[in-house]
Amino acid sequence: MNVVVCGKVIPASTVIIEIDANSKRMVRKGVPHELDPMAASAVEEVDRRLLAMALRKAGEMRPA
Repeated sequence: MNVVVCGKVIPASTVIIEIDANSKRMVRKGVPHELDPMAASAVEEVDRRLLAMALRKAGEMRPA
């Protein structure tokens, strides 16, 4: 089974975001990034569910 979880990388919550005066956009150079907390939760949930499914499947398997 293949599972895909999409996530977004966002600026780290510990930094102060600067806005470029000319472009009115966030200055990204040198800013550390992290996985969006909601995406991180989704990855953990998928991992938990896949592990539960694997354990159930292992319990159903009988030695030959």
